[in-house]
Amino acid sequence: MEHEEVFIDGTKLESKANRYTFVWRKTTEKHLAKVQEAVRQEFEQHEISGNVTLKKLRALVGSEKMACEKAGIVFVHGTGRRKPPEQRAYERLHTLLEKWEDYEKKLFTMGNSRNSYSKTDPDATFMHMKEDHCATGSSNLATMCRLP
Repeated sequence: MEHEEVFIDGTKLESKANRYTFVWRKTTEKHLAKVQEAVRQEFEQHEISGNVTLKKLRALVGSEKMACEKAGIVFVHGTGRRKPPEQRAYERLHTLLEKWEDYEKKLFTMGNSRNSYSKTDPDATFMHMKEDHCATGSSNLATMCRLP
């Protein structure tokens, strides 16, 4: 079924499919700040001075990987195997790098003029509803509204 014309009267409807696919700016910024603080602590342990930047983190992850390769450390995975401390350090830094890049990507998708977007439809913006599917009036749930 195709719609050639759609008329919008301002009514907000709650979507049943993909209900929890929203990304909020404040939450993303809060989590990014936590990741940056964790990276700052890692920099202190590795005695790296200056500002905490994504470029420096990428360099640190690369140097940790090179150090593991030079030391001949074999990365292990699975149950019943102990990871060497070097592998744990590399994986911790690599995880922080992935999270930082993910949060930066989310903020880039939002741009400067938006406070939210949908993961399944980045052009859609979420709006809070008075009532949700649980009838609790919680502001945690939202509806999707496509802006022209």
